[in-house]
Amino acid sequence: RNGKHHAKFFALLTLISENSEVYDDVDKALIAVKLVVGHFDLVQHPVTGEISQIPKSIAYESMSQEDFEDFYSRAIDGILSHILPQMPRATMDKLLDHIISGWA
Repeated sequence: RNGKHHAKFFALLTLISENSEVYDDVDKALIAVKLVVGHFDLVQHPVTGEISQIPKSIAYESMSQEDFEDFYSRAIDGILSHILPQMPRATMDKLLDHIISGWA
């Protein structure tokens, strides 16, 4: 899989954590993104019977580059619609570029 694309996704998670009170760290941001794009399994709790959404892995061995590109595209849409709806797409793109340039 494309390592730069994976790094850009983690820059996106950093962007969320820096601009959200609810998803204030990368781990919470990752879970939120997986849930907003529907990248989860449904699991029944053995005691209560409640159904929970358990996020799936996005590790290199878990998805192809094509699948990751689809996931990333849906992630951008979900973030702009539900997680950071106040942020325009152009602002998001500029901030992502800024984050990535700081990692180089």
